[in-house]
This record gives sequence, C-alpha cells and structure tokens, in this order.
Amino acid sequence: MKEKITILRLKKLLLEYQKKEMLSDEFFVLKSIDIILKTYGLQDFIENIVFYDSKYYDKGDAYYNPIDKLLGFDINNMVKTIEKYENFKGKIMTNKEYVLTNNVLLLKNIIHEIEHIKQMSVVLRDNDDIKSRLLKIEFYDAVALLGDESYDKNYLVSYLKLLENEDLYFSKLGERLAFSNSFLMIKKILSNISLKEADVSKKVNCFDYINNINSFYNSDNNLYTYVDKINELNKNYNINEEINLSHLEKMEKELELEDRFLYGFPITKSEFKKIQDKSKKSYK
Repeated sequence: MKEKITILRLKKLLLEYQKKEMLSDEFFVLKSIDIILKTYGLQDFIENIVFYDSKYYDKGDAYYNPIDKLLGFDINNMVKTIEKYENFKGKIMTNKEYVLTNNVLLLKNIIHEIEHIKQMSVVLRDNDDIKSRLLKIEFYDAVALLGDESYDKNYLVSYLKLLENEDLYFSKLGERLAFSNSFLMIKKILSNISLKEADVSKKVNCFDYINNINSFYNSDNNLYTYVDKINELNKNYNINEEINLSHLEKMEKELELEDRFLYGFPITKSEFKKIQDKSKKSYK
C-alpha cells in the first residue's frame, strides 16, 4: 500500500514538471524526498538536506550521512551525467523525451539514497538475520556513534578505508539493494505513465540497469570475499563480530537465482545470461 501511494504521488510530480517541460530543480528534489519520507515514516532519519557542487566537495552526485542525518545532492552534476543519454541509441531525443528522462533518472538517484535510509532503519531494529548483519557492516560507524558504543578509533579508520575501497563497491549489499530497488520503483512509475515520450525513459532506465548489473557481475569481488575481508579486519582488532561463512552458504542454497545475484553470491556465466535476458524482455 505504501509503495502504491508513493508511486502515484511521484508520478503526479513528474507529470506536473512534464506538462511545463521543466527540468528538475531543488523543489523537485525536496518534494520527492518529502513524499517518500512521509509515506514510509522515515522523517526522523533526516534533519538536513543540502545542495552542493561536487567540484569543491568530494561527495559525488548524492550521499546520505546517517550520523548527521543529512542528505546531499549535486543537481547540476547529475544533469551532466544524464546528458550522455541525450543522443540515445543514435537518436537525438525530443525536448519532451529529454525532460522526462532527465527527471526520471534524477528521481532514481533520490530513491537510491532514501533506500539507504530504509536500510539504516532496519539496522537499528537490531535483528540478527543475515541481511541485517550484512547491512550493519556498512553502517558500523553510524551504529557505534549513534548508540554511543565504545569503539576503537583506529579500527574505525581502517574499517572506513576498507569500505571506501572501490573494488568492494559492487560487493556491498546496501549498494546492490539501493540500486535494484530504485530501478524497480522507477520501472513501476513509468509503467503508470502513458505519454509517448515515456518509451525512451523506459529504455534508458533498462539500459542503465543492464550496464550496472554487468559491473556487478564483472567485479573481482563477491559476497564471500567481501565478508572475508571484514572478518579478517575484525580479527586483527579483536572485534567479536564475525559472519559465519557456513550461514552464508546455507542462505545461498535457499535463494532463487535473482536473489543470489542481488545479494552478491557468485553465479555462473549462463546464470547471468538468464538475468540479462529477463531484464531486456521486461521492457519489450
């Protein structure tokens, strides 16, 4: 029910901008965030929303800081990133197609960051299932500081350095979930928009998705190597937090193919081909 309400409200916002052929702006970002946070009851996780220029502030296009309860966005840089699709598949977009695609992809970035807020809410419930424990790895600094737990500052520095390793980015469950869920939300919103120009936006969303899952698959790391690195770091600092690999193996056997891939378990080339083909068919 919450997802349905979110989809309808975000669709309405997109159509309001589309009617005026307006590119997304700060109001668009703030309104989108307000819709999602209120629908899911996540207002307490955000106190500030900032807009910045990533040329002077090394945070990328968007970020969520759970400790300061802050969301940040570089709208101008996001638009520049989206411009690479203006000549999509050798065909120059019409203005209406470009406006909708721009606003949809920017909305996807917003949803991605709010997915991290949802993850933080899961972590703070202190569940002991594998999913919660894997997410807790990525939010260790926030859990430690917000919970006022005692922690080794040297360990925290080493831990953050490990998580910031680009080679591990595609192995992090939080990023994989945020990527997948934001794609699916945009897909559902676009399926409710009957405008002709929405066809291009759907194809770009699918194209973007396939590019990203290719990066996931081609990464040198998977969930096992990622957890191994975390366990090794914990052992070096005498931190009594270890994810048992046998629990992961049990989980791997219980999951269907798409969920195994989503969680970062290794899959075969033929299995990945099935995921690719299904993704492409979903927009035909």
